[in-house]
Amino acid sequence: MDELRQMLTDHLRDRGLPDDHITSYLKSLEKLIESEPGIEPAQLNQKLHALGWNEVTLDYHHLQIAIACFEIDLQKKMSPQTTPR
Repeated sequence: MDELRQMLTDHLRDRGLPDDHITSYLKSLEKLIESEPGIEPAQLNQKLHALGWNEVTLDYHHLQIAIACFEIDLQKKMSPQTTPR
C-alpha cells in the first residue's frame, strides 16, 4: 500500500471508521468526487452523511489526499501493462 493511501486509511481509522468499512467508504467517496469534481469538503461530507457515512468528516487536507490516491489508481489502470522478460 502506498504512503498516501496508508495515510488516508490511518486517518479514517483514527476517526472511528471500522477497518471493514474503509474500502466501501473509499468507493463512495471516489464516486462522489467523480460525479462532482471540485466539490467542497462541506458538501462532500453532507452527501456522505446522507449515504449513511456518519462516522467520518473529511477535511480539505484529507480530501486532497483521497483525490491524489484516486488519480494514482486511475493512472495505474490506464498505463500499458509491461510483461517481464
